[in-house]
Amino acid sequence: MINNRGQIGIWVIIALVIAGVIIAFFALNKNVLPTSTNNDKDFVSSLKKCASDPAQEIIEKMLEQGGYINNSNYKVLDGKNISYLCQNMGYYHTCINQHPMIIDDELKQIKDYLYPIVNNCFSNLKADLEKQNYKVNMSNMTINTSFGNDKLYIDINREIKVQKNDALQSYSNYNVEVNTPLYDLTKVAIDVANNEQRFCYFEYLGYEIIYPRFEISIYSFDDATKIYTIKDKRTDKDMNVAIRSCALPQGVI
Repeated sequence: MINNRGQIGIWVIIALVIAGVIIAFFALNKNVLPTSTNNDKDFVSSLKKCASDPAQEIIEKMLEQGGYINNSNYKVLDGKNISYLCQNMGYYHTCINQHPMIIDDELKQIKDYLYPIVNNCFSNLKADLEKQNYKVNMSNMTINTSFGNDKLYIDINREIKVQKNDALQSYSNYNVEVNTPLYDLTKVAIDVANNEQRFCYFEYLGYEIIYPRFEISIYSFDDATKIYTIKDKRTDKDMNVAIRSCALPQGVI
């Protein structure tokens, strides 16, 4: 009888300990902030996706149009406004580089395009959390963009503090990587423009031998404009640029 009572006592103690652990767990976690928003997606991942998807969209447009979204100086081919990278509207002379800072221009276009989109995502997140009775404070936002080989880096900086009862969480940096050959294709386009500016010609067949990753084709217009289409074989992405250099008047061979 004494042994049975001792065993029962031990089991009662174990049961009480387990119950205490369960109660403590729920007590400690009742104020934990949500790590997800709609559809159980982590809101940090949602913010990153909010930047990466539009970035891919604008990059596609930039590749089609010679690195620029809105440019008044372009040549139309197949309904695409392809920017002149190097141009001389006269005859006989080599072209003049129209966009010597094209890589910086591309980064600025992407940043300017993304800023209102990402800012709106933050606003929607704040509104969603506040509906759930969370206090949300956000600082001003900055976005920086940079290139690497086959990469676009988007660094979003904005501190957001989310609080409910005594629980507080803070986030500030959201780093996004987008796979894209834009930088690599633009470097080839710069080589094209530099050679056209110096020699009135770009030896693309030899260039393809040295850099077999790229395939280059040319479409020529009657006004001496040439559209260079640079293809990245790794991704099947193309970049188009317009060049007009060392043009000859019609009838002159």
